[in-house]
Amino acid sequence: MKLATKQLLDEAADRYMADSELNGLLKRFIARKVEEQSAWAELTMATHTLFGGTHPHIEEAAAVTEMLLLALDIVDDLQDGDNPEMPWLQCGHAVALNAILSLVFASVGELARLNGQGSAPNIDLQVVSQLVAQGVRGQQLDISHAVETEQDYIEMISAKSGSMLRLACYIGYAAAGLEDTSAMKRMEELALTIGIIIQIRNDVRDITRWDLKNDLLHKKKTLPVLFLLTEEADDAFEPLLAYYEGRLSRDEFLLHKHACLTHIERSGCLEYAAVIETLFRDRAEELLAGLGRGPSERSDFLHLTLGAAG
Repeated sequence: MKLATKQLLDEAADRYMADSELNGLLKRFIARKVEEQSAWAELTMATHTLFGGTHPHIEEAAAVTEMLLLALDIVDDLQDGDNPEMPWLQCGHAVALNAILSLVFASVGELARLNGQGSAPNIDLQVVSQLVAQGVRGQQLDISHAVETEQDYIEMISAKSGSMLRLACYIGYAAAGLEDTSAMKRMEELALTIGIIIQIRNDVRDITRWDLKNDLLHKKKTLPVLFLLTEEADDAFEPLLAYYEGRLSRDEFLLHKHACLTHIERSGCLEYAAVIETLFRDRAEELLAGLGRGPSERSDFLHLTLGAAG
């Protein structure tokens, strides 16, 4: 998140939560996202530029993207409990819930305010609400451990991560006044595909670390984990199977930490995830080809979404 975006978010906090304890908390939360170098607002701006947008308040609209994604990040951390250093996990859940409500309704208010200014293209609040609701549905699938197959996994991350990418891009191209139905459909699929790619990358990272963020400790069934759980008996790592089936406690499973990490590296699960990611990346590049204004804008968009992480 750029400092200009932070300033816009701080101003929004002053508009909706002036002279309250929440005002200071929200500004602390916003400052924390600056440290993480969050790029959601930049994605909205890049999409706007991709389609030749000239909305006079696009920076403010992009700040709303950051506001909504901050609210959803807080929800995710409250539910997973694997990021204890975050300020929203240090102020008590009741206070954090009020912060979430403040961010969500401030976002709605900001979009309504921007829609009422001049003749610039409007951002449909119903579409924004539907995309946020899809993200919540994906999070529910995740925390309820509804994933059993690769198809379940793709459905879950399409809703959870894909919807968030679609949201950031939608605000950008809606503010640009895009009316080409075919281009909008391609952009929706492109954003969804990029969301899947980024989530696969995150899941690969989270299975190779060994702290509270490791997906194995939370018994999540991500793409590489599903590979491990469906290995043939001769190749399977028995302590992992026992842990997921409830025959081994977390403390007992942790005794096998180093052996498990070694097995992950040798199993082929990381290579498998890389192959699936490549298939989605090929599709993303196919969708982006010829879309929007020109090659320079497409290159900037691709670098922002996938290049830096690739």
